[in-house]
Amino acid sequence: MSSESAPEPAIPAAAGPIVWVIEADHWPRALLVAELAERGYNAYGFADITGALVALHTRGKRAPALAVVELAGTDAEQADLRQLAERDIRLVGLADTRSARGPLARELPWSALIRRPCTIGEIADRVGALLAS
Repeated sequence: MSSESAPEPAIPAAAGPIVWVIEADHWPRALLVAELAERGYNAYGFADITGALVALHTRGKRAPALAVVELAGTDAEQADLRQLAERDIRLVGLADTRSARGPLARELPWSALIRRPCTIGEIADRVGALLAS
């Protein structure tokens, strides 16, 4: 065996639609991003709406087809989320009982509102169904 290390194999980027996950908690965000990537989507995570909006304005044509937004404890304002909707980005909200009754859940054009508790797989299934329609 030689002392030279073999080059790392290149991992191809997913060819599917771009999906953003906007969730303050690291592990739920990371797990959903990983599950979506495993299913063939180009999935990216953001800890807050500010990071997503910066990416939206700097990536130009690379806007996502869909954004999953955790509503419980979010710092997002309606105007922030409307910027996504105005770019024809489909919005999927994740809501607990309290946030499902709040103004963000009631007054924005959601493609789906998913009630917690739910699994990462259930969220990914809903994303897949929405993108297939």
